[in-house]
Amino acid sequence: MAEAAEVSLSTVFRYFPTKEDLVLTDEYDTLLAAGIRARPADEPMVESIRRVTVETLGEIAAQEGAELLQRIRLIRDVPAIRGRSAEQAARIAALISAALAERAGRPADDLELRVVSAAILAALQEAMLSWAAESPTAAPDALIALIDRSMDVLARGLTL
Repeated sequence: MAEAAEVSLSTVFRYFPTKEDLVLTDEYDTLLAAGIRARPADEPMVESIRRVTVETLGEIAAQEGAELLQRIRLIRDVPAIRGRSAEQAARIAALISAALAERAGRPADDLELRVVSAAILAALQEAMLSWAAESPTAAPDALIALIDRSMDVLARGLTL
């Protein structure tokens, strides 16, 4: 990879501290947080999350579907990557909590906001893992449908 990018290995590892970070590093989380901030403040929180995730991840899947699918499969199948992904979840939850806190007028470390952020992340992760397991191709429509289903679970209050 370093050779293809015409940089040294030390340069690669300056930007990606671990091999797992090569798979996991992206700008998707900041896009989600920015999208949440851009939604109308009076819009129900779950609806804001639904719209942002469907728009953001739908666009990413449409542009980089095969790469996204491969990354999700690596996260699912490689224990070291899955573990590193779990480590990054706290950072991602903090980004989402901060965006939601601005909307709700609460501190970013508010317990309820952290629970909502964790639930959102879990719902998105399960939607993407299901997409990787069920989709032989990187069909964006299939990902969007799974995200919608996961957001439906949150919207109805985690009932079955």
